[in-house]
Amino acid sequence: MNASRAAAMVVGVNLIAVWAVAAVGTKLAAPPPVSSARAAAEEDVGRAQVQLVEATERLRARQQQGAGRLAIVRDPFRFTGERRGAATPATAPAGATEPEPGTDPPAEVPAADIQAAGDLVLVGMAESHQGDATVRTAVIRAGSDIVLAGVGAFVTGRFTVVALTADSADLDDTQGGPRRTLRLK
Repeated sequence: MNASRAAAMVVGVNLIAVWAVAAVGTKLAAPPPVSSARAAAEEDVGRAQVQLVEATERLRARQQQGAGRLAIVRDPFRFTGERRGAATPATAPAGATEPEPGTDPPAEVPAADIQAAGDLVLVGMAESHQGDATVRTAVIRAGSDIVLAGVGAFVTGRFTVVALTADSADLDDTQGGPRRTLRLK
């Protein structure tokens, strides 16, 4: 064995010894102190978890309270008098039924309310073909409501649709006002 090889072995053994002592020393050393920012973040997470559990319990309790109530079923094909632009028998779908006898008819919307709700705007036109005939339905915005109306339908309880073309709808005012022509923009 020559001197350089012996020196390399001594250095290698010393490096392994230092590495082993360092590895054992880190396991025995005390854990580093937790920073105050990290502790505050952990507390915030804990509080958020508690709030989430409390909110979940409140929602479950509220859901159980509402379980005894009857669910209100909405029929998108049947309109009531609560909304302006209620469908009439001329525009009601084939499956819709008439109101039950003994119920009050829907209340008419006063003309002042119609003007306050904003102007009528033709926002679209739908066409369907039945045999050789083309049937058109106007999509009219009356204030914040959307009304689907065919020829002969009432719009907002005040106007009657008298004619529909591919890009316009003619409405007669039932209160004696002038005829309106709504055009697509």
